[in-house]
Amino acid sequence: MSRQWKEDRAQNPLMPQRISDFIPPREISDKLVDSYFRTYETMFRILHIPSFQKEYSQYWENPAAANASFLMKLLLVLAIGTCFHEEFINSLYKESLQWVNTAQAWLSSPGEKSRLNISCLQVHCLLLIARQTSGVNGDLTWMSSGHLLHLAMTLGMHRDPMHFSKMSPFHREMRRRLWATVLELVVQSSQDLGLAPLVSFEDHDCDPPSNIDDDQIGESISTRPVPKPMTTFTQTTVQIALFRSLNTRLKISKLINGARSSPTYEDTLQLDTELTSSIRSNTQLFQSYLLRENAKIRPTTFQIKFLDLLTRRFLILLHYPWFVEAKDNPRFYFSRKVCVESSVVVLQHRIGGLLSRPETPATPDDFTLFMYLVRGGANDTLIHASMIIGLELVTLLEDEPRNLNPSMTAQFSMNSNQISHLLVTFKSTLELVQERLERGETNVKAVIFVACMIGQVEAQLNGADPETAIIEAAKNSVQECYELLKRMLGGISPKESSLVFPVGSEVVDSNSMMSWDLLVSSDSELSCLYNRTN
Repeated sequence: MSRQWKEDRAQNPLMPQRISDFIPPREISDKLVDSYFRTYETMFRILHIPSFQKEYSQYWENPAAANASFLMKLLLVLAIGTCFHEEFINSLYKESLQWVNTAQAWLSSPGEKSRLNISCLQVHCLLLIARQTSGVNGDLTWMSSGHLLHLAMTLGMHRDPMHFSKMSPFHREMRRRLWATVLELVVQSSQDLGLAPLVSFEDHDCDPPSNIDDDQIGESISTRPVPKPMTTFTQTTVQIALFRSLNTRLKISKLINGARSSPTYEDTLQLDTELTSSIRSNTQLFQSYLLRENAKIRPTTFQIKFLDLLTRRFLILLHYPWFVEAKDNPRFYFSRKVCVESSVVVLQHRIGGLLSRPETPATPDDFTLFMYLVRGGANDTLIHASMIIGLELVTLLEDEPRNLNPSMTAQFSMNSNQISHLLVTFKSTLELVQERLERGETNVKAVIFVACMIGQVEAQLNGADPETAIIEAAKNSVQECYELLKRMLGGISPKESSLVFPVGSEVVDSNSMMSWDLLVSSDSELSCLYNRTN
């Protein structure tokens, strides 16, 4: 049923005769462009906002005069912006796939040498992001990021612009921004697929971007901009904050993904110190921005949470091997603590936190929509964090085998409060993965696995048989997923009934239950976590 659903959604409309025929009406396009610039562009600086807005206005005055590279940028900006508008997600989903595929085809067409320029590099960066927001092989961007890296180095982006004396201040700053973006996309995509990044800090000498706003630079401005102090929040501040920990995250990715790497616990603790210091520094810095009065601009909830997610995921992955060992070896208790606390922080980004602003529950904010829809590393991190919390709950209950039901919380208040807090966070994950399924996700493994772990934990809390609870949770979850996919297909029976798991209570029992080994065999992270529970 999942395959059929993906096929139905991926059926593209007929190719228009002109690329401009892809562009939605101006009223819709304006909203999508605005969504992109208030979210992803603030994290990964790719475009010069005034320059793009000028070309965008000129496009609507004379669409036929727009050049191909601008049209590709516009299509991808629209595709990314669609992710943050619920009213357009369903109606424009197929169109967004076509926008992404069109840009991909344009970059792959003959005449590669003519596309060795900054404008096409920007298209490449936007394409990698759009593939994740649109679900077009968003978990396989590591392969494309290698090509992006080679293109950037061919253009000399890895060398600091100060080596090129005749280069204008505008192009110097844009090159620094783009190189920082390329490095960030490379290190994030390498972690998505669990493969080592193809670059290190020794391979470049490009300085980080300057802390300036876009109106301080431009093609017609010949004077070098004066960077603002880091106490002032600008349109480039978030990228600078990301860049500060980039070297550490590159080292972490190489350490845990290298084919010949044998990390020691001392290595882990050293890198933990470096990354934790960066995370703490960023947290304090962004809190100060929020507290400043009369500030021209302040960081948004999306920026704060996304920045933390992109950095903290490396802390979880760094400590995870030792988290597994911590149950039997108290020497690694620190890693267990770091993994659990970091996982709670990551998951609580959805349900609130110290840096959150009040949101209207009926209207998801940008970060919530991002968590509902994005594919690739961000989603993997959320699932990974939830599994860590689930395993911690199981471990705590195994260590304290007595029944910790509400009538006994006074006797075991400390342990019970910790379990209660973790369980609330863990259950919020089930709501998240169910919401993702309702919004187009077709992989049901996360929903079923989380439901089963909740069943196991609740059984342990109530003194019931965990195995029976797991089986019952699996049956109920599979039934719910089946009904949901059936609704998504409009009630139509699947074309290949052999692909459907029988879910009637008279069919599914403990003897016919699907093999969990088979369920998780295609997902390395879930396999490791499943083996841990065994």
